[in-house]
Amino acid sequence: AEVVAAIHRRSGVMWGAGATVVTTVLTLTNTLNYQPTLFAMISIMVLASALGMLIAETPPPWLLTLFLIVATGVTFYLSAAATQFGSYQAVHWQALAATTPFIILLSYRPTRWIRSTGVGVWLIAIGAAAYKAESINSLVVMLFGGLVGLLFAWGWSSFMKTVAELSHRTAFARQRAFQDQMRVNAENATQASYRRWVDAGLDSALELLRGIADGELNPHNPETHSACADEESYLRQLVLISPDLVYLGQAAMSVLRHSNENLIPLRLRLGGLDAPDESTAQLLMEIVTTAMSKVDPDHMVSASVFPASNGLQLTIVGPVLDITDLPDLPQNMAAEFTIQKTTGVTTVTCRLHASATHSETMPALT
Repeated sequence: AEVVAAIHRRSGVMWGAGATVVTTVLTLTNTLNYQPTLFAMISIMVLASALGMLIAETPPPWLLTLFLIVATGVTFYLSAAATQFGSYQAVHWQALAATTPFIILLSYRPTRWIRSTGVGVWLIAIGAAAYKAESINSLVVMLFGGLVGLLFAWGWSSFMKTVAELSHRTAFARQRAFQDQMRVNAENATQASYRRWVDAGLDSALELLRGIADGELNPHNPETHSACADEESYLRQLVLISPDLVYLGQAAMSVLRHSNENLIPLRLRLGGLDAPDESTAQLLMEIVTTAMSKVDPDHMVSASVFPASNGLQLTIVGPVLDITDLPDLPQNMAAEFTIQKTTGVTTVTCRLHASATHSETMPALT
């Protein structure tokens, strides 16, 4: 609604200003008809255009509405008087001059009563000018000139009504498209969340619960306790992965599933910052997978990914790690590695960040 109102206001002011300029130019170029009434008419048109530009509030002040209504009738009467009411140089009559204050009035989108009042005042001015006509020809000129102005005002109003309808239809279509897109996005998010849990691999937990429910496994058996503890630890880590981590969460679930299926103890912690893209997330988790492949299955590996300066930092802590084969870096990424070895424990830190110069491969750790 605000956009449509702004279009009405701007187009009305532009019409008024354009009609005023054209009327002024035609008056100045017609040296044979320098009538004082024309200059008075142009003054009213200039004032109406200036007020239309300066006062943007809708509805306008009642004094402005009253001025525009009266100015419509006065402008038409003065334009007719400049031609001696159709008997002198009627061909140069400024018949559209009255449209300036009237269309500016319409640009405020007034009520039907105000529009009817403006048309009534215009018709009264046409009747007064026709009454002054000295011949049948002059009378026809007066009536025709008044009809032309009214038709132009009606055409402008109809055009703006069409613009408003098209704007409303466009806005409604965009709203429906937005709602449809939101529905599609929600469905995609639901499917993506479902796929994440499918990729996480809940089969082992379901089989364990099914075995206990069917009586195949003794819930008091220490081995069953140990299996339940492992599955609980695995599920806790899955639940702690934020759904906002679109790229990193998906890759992390795959790594956790790998560790669970291969009975490699892994403690994975993720911060609140997601990887910039899927390839970066896969790269980080591939390093974690490489680290897990270098330790004995019964040794715990801890990995954490947190924000660091302008990128992400991966820290891996575990037994003596010998990571020499690392994946390639994307061209827009660079990596900084540090490695600290203490008695029986190795800490590997990999900091990824945007690279100003493309790196083709990741340097090996030594």
